[in-house]
Amino acid sequence: MKHKLISLSVLLLLSVFSFAQHKRIHDGAIIYLIDGSKLVGELVENNKSDLKLKLISGDVVTLLPKHRRKTYLPEEIVLFNGSKFHYQKGFFFEMSYGTNWVGNALDFSTNWKFKDVELGLGTGIHNNSIPIKIQDIDLIIDPTTSPQYLQAKYNLTDSYMRFYLKGVVGLILSNPFSNQSSTSSSSIITSNNNTTVVNNNSLNNFGTRVDNGVLLEGAIGVTFPSKKKVKHYLELSQYSQRISGVHNDAFNSNVSDVNFNIWINRIQLTYGITIGR
Repeated sequence: MKHKLISLSVLLLLSVFSFAQHKRIHDGAIIYLIDGSKLVGELVENNKSDLKLKLISGDVVTLLPKHRRKTYLPEEIVLFNGSKFHYQKGFFFEMSYGTNWVGNALDFSTNWKFKDVELGLGTGIHNNSIPIKIQDIDLIIDPTTSPQYLQAKYNLTDSYMRFYLKGVVGLILSNPFSNQSSTSSSSIITSNNNTTVVNNNSLNNFGTRVDNGVLLEGAIGVTFPSKKKVKHYLELSQYSQRISGVHNDAFNSNVSDVNFNIWINRIQLTYGITIGR
């Protein structure tokens, strides 16, 4: 019990220290000047002719438009001690890589953020390995898909580590990465759980063709602030993809065509970056 109390005390002290180190600056703003320098502080006045910034040192400076190269105003960012910040609104580009033990996903999206909500359009390249067993034959189906999707994020906090919820819904219309041609054979050997095996020894090509499908994903994530326009984030998600198509195996002549209609469900860990202006 004593050791537990000591551990809790240490965690509490670390939390207090972390909060003090990353205190939010009220009405925080960042001003990049023409000469390449940067000013960080509290915006105390902003009008058409100039703006006044109270620096961390306590000094107040007046900046004319001719002095400023780029500005991040309080309605655009959440600023913390150490000059690190989160975006509040605007257009952003995202790139991410997600993985688990049977698949991976490379995604790109453009997004519009306003306050706590973010909406985006995206596309990606997803690959999954699916083991199946038919007639005592072990097969591996490796469908590669390119989903087109809508995504939405909702910020749960405005703290230093910004936690959020995310939802994704998309369509998979075809597989542009297939190296398999279709066959007109109709010699059906067996059918089980939406999987049909066709015997056609004259088929020379092999691979996996995906005809259509849907993508669904729900995630919880955290975005980390930075001094630069690039922000890093991590997500843990429930990834679900329903696809149908045809697989031709190159190593088992007894199984030429496998027509599949399956759900892929997995827990996915994703690392990504957000790039703002």
